[in-house]
Amino acid sequence: MKSLKLIGLSLLALFALGVFAAASASAEEGFLPLKVKEGNALGKLSILETSNGSKIECAELDASTITFSNDKHGKATFHWLKCKEGTFGFPASSLGSKEGEILAKVLLLVCLDPKDAAGKLIDEYGVSGEIEGNLHLEVPSLGVLIEVLGAALGAILTKGKAKLFSVEFTNNGTAGEQTVKDCLEGANVKLHTLMSSMNHKPEELASELVEGGLVQFKEEVELMDS
Repeated sequence: MKSLKLIGLSLLALFALGVFAAASASAEEGFLPLKVKEGNALGKLSILETSNGSKIECAELDASTITFSNDKHGKATFHWLKCKEGTFGFPASSLGSKEGEILAKVLLLVCLDPKDAAGKLIDEYGVSGEIEGNLHLEVPSLGVLIEVLGAALGAILTKGKAKLFSVEFTNNGTAGEQTVKDCLEGANVKLHTLMSSMNHKPEELASELVEGGLVQFKEEVELMDS
């Protein structure tokens, strides 16, 4: 009888551990409560840099509406202004846009535990900005066409409840190397995969820096792991 009780307690313990593990694996992070499914992204100087040191610099990320489908997924068309090629300063733009302006359709995701290449934790919450399809840029004065694809990872620095969240996208000091290399969406690992190719040459690693990156909401929300 005693053995049966011990077996029963062991089974209950295993069941409890299984429930806990399943709950941890399915944890969902995001902005709560998100009653108004819109926010604005803003930023200052932004630099796209490839592993060979080529750069596209934009002086400002204009207020760009983020439309959220739920607490952690959203999409936006980022609108960069005063964009130029980084060596000679000639205007750069996305295909079909005004001179010096870049429009980029981006899928956004809030993730957990953003880490660098060495596995060091950068912050509690991160963000993935993945280009929807491919982004085509041009520098007409140089006869240059640039294709950009993949996802850039960053960290969300603001803690607690707020209407304005500081978001950091940086490189690690090496051309084309992003500071945040991976983060978690539940049990899935999201990787920094941003790549760029010039005039149809092989793709190179790329990084994205955004100074003064912000996400603004109309009402107070809080980043939570539910």
